[in-house]
Amino acid sequence: MFRPDTWGVLLGLSFIALTAGVFFWMFRLPSQRPRPAARGHSPVEGLPRILVPIVDAITSERAVELACRLRNGQKADLVLVHVIEVPDTLPLDAAMPDRDNMGREALEMGRVIAHRYGYNTRTYIVHHRHTAQGILQVANEENVDAIVLCDGVAKSPVSRAWGKIDAAILRRANCEVFLDKVPPAMQPLALAA
Repeated sequence: MFRPDTWGVLLGLSFIALTAGVFFWMFRLPSQRPRPAARGHSPVEGLPRILVPIVDAITSERAVELACRLRNGQKADLVLVHVIEVPDTLPLDAAMPDRDNMGREALEMGRVIAHRYGYNTRTYIVHHRHTAQGILQVANEENVDAIVLCDGVAKSPVSRAWGKIDAAILRRANCEVFLDKVPPAMQPLALAA
């Protein structure tokens, strides 16, 4: 008659337990916990000085509001800049009163929006040969942490010109750049304004 050995029984039971443990481990479903969001290089809270180029009413208003929403009530300085492109045929310090007045009006509109949100502003009117270089010059002088750009209506000549300017700023900026676009649903409103 066959009599099982005590050590053999223990060895057999431990083999069955280990095999069952391995199968349980292999076939169990992981818990459904959400993955943590990836952390950016620098949080938005680390942007105390933001530059907003002021162009026309609709895109500039959106850009200033976006810059204010980025800070979400936290203390920040907004640097508003309006660049007047001076043709090569004129000296950089040439008097351009009509363009200067339009720039002052646009900057005042941006300043009013920023003050509505409770932000301090510094405004600049810059005469430069190239708009992107003028914006980047002020960004470097002011040591800004971010630049907020807004693309306007896709069919407007201003928006097509700003597309090239946006690309130049994205390539050359020494800080973060936020680019906003007028959604298609709002573009008919922008054309009517």
